[in-house]
Amino acid sequence: MLIRRPVTLTEITASLDAPSQGKAGALLSVKWTGPAGDGDFITVTKPDAAESTYLEYFYTDMSPEKGELPLPAEPGAYELRYVADQRVVARKAITVE
Repeated sequence: MLIRRPVTLTEITASLDAPSQGKAGALLSVKWTGPAGDGDFITVTKPDAAESTYLEYFYTDMSPEKGELPLPAEPGAYELRYVADQRVVARKAITVE
């Protein structure tokens, strides 16, 4: 006998809440929402970097709902990213001074 069951697929959603600027080398506090799946992480990188690129990061399953990232030593424009299933699912621009 064959059984059928409808399945609904939904897009992964996540959000990032952090200050829009910080001092070079300082710790940045980041609050987040998302699936916290195995291997999901929050990172900071250049905005034009490939999706697989990361600098500092923390895993979401190790830091429920919030964590801290060291900001890069070089001032400039950066981006916070929530990465799930090897895809960027949330972004936030940040300026490092």
